[in-house]
Amino acid sequence: MPSSVVHLFVAEKLVDFLEIKNKPQFFLGAISPDAVNLEGFADQNTRYTAHIRSRNVSQWLLNIKNFINEKEKDYISEADFFKGFILHLITDIAWDEAVQPELFEGLIKAGFDEDTLGREKWNELYRFNGQLMADSLWGKIRNHLKNSHGVAISTVSAQLLEKFRDDLLSEDYKKVNFSEPLVLSLKNVDITVCKVKELYSKIE
Repeated sequence: MPSSVVHLFVAEKLVDFLEIKNKPQFFLGAISPDAVNLEGFADQNTRYTAHIRSRNVSQWLLNIKNFINEKEKDYISEADFFKGFILHLITDIAWDEAVQPELFEGLIKAGFDEDTLGREKWNELYRFNGQLMADSLWGKIRNHLKNSHGVAISTVSAQLLEKFRDDLLSEDYKKVNFSEPLVLSLKNVDITVCKVKELYSKIE
């Protein structure tokens, strides 16, 4: 899975594809499942439940499809927030399939041991966060996100989500490093976007 900042950049590139009208709520939905990690990475069960996740990708896609069928009607007044939530899940799958293998390969070539890849993946994502947050597009995304309001979804409460958003938007956000990324670049956002579009056909 990518970082929240990456999720937001992917979301921005899919605004037209998903026919989004309410960007603030869409962007908030696009980071919502990860709110369970506000105080650090939550345990696996907590993360999987928030993401309605299965280790089996086909089952996870089925979970997503069933969730849409069962819950979409409950979010008629927050339709774009709901689309953001679904996009987050699809983006996690897309990133893991289309980017993460290349990321791990690049980190190994950079000299990191295989048993440190889990940690180094996040160090690289924090460097990539720095690159993305220096991009002019980040200011636009940030301004939209500031105007969002919390909505409860899956196991995430509205209050927790607003705290997670505020932490992401804070001046002392911890999950960012402004050193140059070793492997990741803006092309990886575009690769993820293309994979997301492909995966959407599997939940329609």
